Amino acid sequence: MIEISLVRSKDGQLRSCTASGHAGYAKKGFDIVCAGISSLLRTVQCLLESDAGISLVSDSPEPGSLAFQVQSCDGASKALSVHCCDFLRCGIKLVADEYPDYVSLRVQTE
Repeated sequence: MIEISLVRSKDGQLRSCTASGHAGYAKKGFDIVCAGISSLLRTVQCLLESDAGISLVSDSPEPGSLAFQVQSCDGASKALSVHCCDFLRCGIKLVADEYPDYVSLRVQTE
């Protein structure tokens, strides 16, 4: 199972995301659940890394794990952080609702 934890601020900004595990829906290279979740996570990671107003620390210590944390976010980039958080929450929830035995999502507000 892929376990994902999103932490957001009270105003909806993304603070951190951690994901670990393997879906196990199909063999490596054919797992649509893994591909869907990976695409969502890596797209948001890329968007945040490409914004000059956001300082992001990322880590992928081993296959099947990814973590990133927003260290700082200037005023002009706050909307992007909120939208990325909403995008992840909505997209992962859709996959988790469709494949509940393979994806777990926990959202925490600080």
